[in-house]
Amino acid sequence: MYGDKKLLVDEFDTQEGIGRYTVRLEDCEGHFANEYEEIKLFRGVDQIEAAAQTLGLKYLTSEPDTKVVPVFLSTEGTKFGFVFPGETMTMKAIITSRTRNSVKGNCEIKIGEKIVSTINGIDLGLISSIEMAKKMIAREKASRK
Repeated sequence: MYGDKKLLVDEFDTQEGIGRYTVRLEDCEGHFANEYEEIKLFRGVDQIEAAAQTLGLKYLTSEPDTKVVPVFLSTEGTKFGFVFPGETMTMKAIITSRTRNSVKGNCEIKIGEKIVSTINGIDLGLISSIEMAKKMIAREKASRK
């Protein structure tokens, strides 16, 4: 579903619900400008996206026959730390609740043994199929014209 530039999970351990992503230099380009340009950090918003993708994979592997499309909606709370190019994030996702229309969970991001970020209350909406997801997106886009 994601293109190479936005897929933020390189590998996923289905048994443990753990995703890994090695941050590329290009992931950190353009975050700072001018005299701060040499500072290269993996943005907090990208850490949230990586955590949401990991939670989505955790859900999809727990429901292997599903046709559902998880769509990131929100988080309840985050705490960010620094993640640098070349570092491999280990992301452990935990599902905290499920309904027919959503999955909620938390994700802890580690570099080595150090917890650098926590993303709590990740809310993924569950759309019944890719066809339905495309229709919903087209309808929303049309409503803005």
